[in-house]
Amino acid sequence: MLLQQHILLVMFVCGILLRNSSVEKLKEDAELFCCDFNYNFTKLATGADDFKIRIYDVETMSCLNQLTKGESFGKMEGHVSKIFAAKYHPDNEHVLLTCGWDNTIQNMG
Repeated sequence: MLLQQHILLVMFVCGILLRNSSVEKLKEDAELFCCDFNYNFTKLATGADDFKIRIYDVETMSCLNQLTKGESFGKMEGHVSKIFAAKYHPDNEHVLLTCGWDNTIQNMG
């Protein structure tokens, strides 16, 4: 079921996210390039120039998880360059696709 919510999110490249008219501010230590909500608007994913995907709880705007590159060279685990796109699957919140300047599309779910 798709929840109808009115959420205003303003994202600045300097790393500031404002939710609902500056009610809540969040400062990341990176330049933000993209963001997307999951299908029921409970999680927000951001992509940045520090090669990290951050997952936030929309209600509290607290960081739930930070996805970074892995240590394995035999398997691609995370981006090794800036992330410029992030998109949740429209029906499955566990599928998050990201694109980076490393010329890869990755399933971070």
